[in-house]
Amino acid sequence: MQTQYSYNASRVLQTVWQHDSTSRTLISKELGLNKSTITKLLTPMIENNIIVAVEKQASGQQGGRKAEVLSINEKFGVVIGIEIHTSFSAICITDLKGNILVTNKFQNNDSLESFQELIEFVIDSSVSICKRRQYNIIGATLGVSGVINPYEGIIYRSNPLGIDTPVKIYQKLDKYPFPILVENDANCCCYTQQIPSENNRTRNFICILGEFRKATRLSKNESGIAIGIGIMIKESILHGEDFSAGEFQSLYKSEENPSQFDLKPEEIQNIQDDEVLLKKVLRELSRNISLLVNTLNISLVYFEGNITDYQFMLKPILRDEIQRNWNYDNQVDCQIQFSEKRDFAVAHGAACCFLEKLFSPSKFWEDRKEYYPSGIDLFNFINN
Repeated sequence: MQTQYSYNASRVLQTVWQHDSTSRTLISKELGLNKSTITKLLTPMIENNIIVAVEKQASGQQGGRKAEVLSINEKFGVVIGIEIHTSFSAICITDLKGNILVTNKFQNNDSLESFQELIEFVIDSSVSICKRRQYNIIGATLGVSGVINPYEGIIYRSNPLGIDTPVKIYQKLDKYPFPILVENDANCCCYTQQIPSENNRTRNFICILGEFRKATRLSKNESGIAIGIGIMIKESILHGEDFSAGEFQSLYKSEENPSQFDLKPEEIQNIQDDEVLLKKVLRELSRNISLLVNTLNISLVYFEGNITDYQFMLKPILRDEIQRNWNYDNQVDCQIQFSEKRDFAVAHGAACCFLEKLFSPSKFWEDRKEYYPSGIDLFNFINN
């Protein structure tokens, strides 16, 4: 649980991260704290080189006192995002603004006997890349499909990865000299919408991670399409009471069908090769999504994964179903966007997930068990 001091320090840190090249005066106005308090909170961050203070001459001025500009020190270190997929693993290394520095992808090695060995192999590969480039690793996040408790680092279940008993990831990865988080893959993708930009952060949206997959030794599932949903409400991921929020199964699926959709076993493997069948699946997906959009008043539907290859087909179908599901005569105001990151969507989202925890305060009044702290407390944990 954060103290009031740590909470306010984390708010200051978050404000500098979200509003680059800001000032003590602007931070004071943004947070409603007096300037002397802001200075007290900023001083250790500047001394520890987390925030850099640079004096700049205001444009149009000659002489006089220079204005101080505060920014996050992007050279402080890097974060690593990792996706563990059924057939491949992807790595994305970013700076503290979420800008991609390095990506790498490789097929999962069949000689690795366990999920644990695969994770360690990918982390070790990421560390080697950072050492060669002389990057200081601050932390990492694993993006994994399934029911996941990111606070305590527990993978409860993952059908795609064949996990049916709880796996406590954080304890297994304690040997690494930096914190490693774990989060659901679709939830990871939500965080790419939250990194600092000139645009305001989207408060209420859903991210659809759609992937056409092939059967592998790691997975017990057959080939087909896999859908996961990340739900962001008021800038917070909705995990649900048992961390299963976003686990998707179509309303139209019958018990005898093994996939997430109303597909017969012989149809599952032919989705991408049969345009009629593909349109049927996209229509079924859109009808399910439209219920969420209109019930929760969602302002953005954001697609990640290789399902974006079919955006020309999917977008008009989804637009039609959202409007058809609406009970009034006005046009539903919901944007539909598609990412271009494809195989690196989850890995980049995982890196952004770590950044969000690094630069966000915990709600200090909540008594929630967490393995790793947030905000300035996480920085202090890393430095110690």
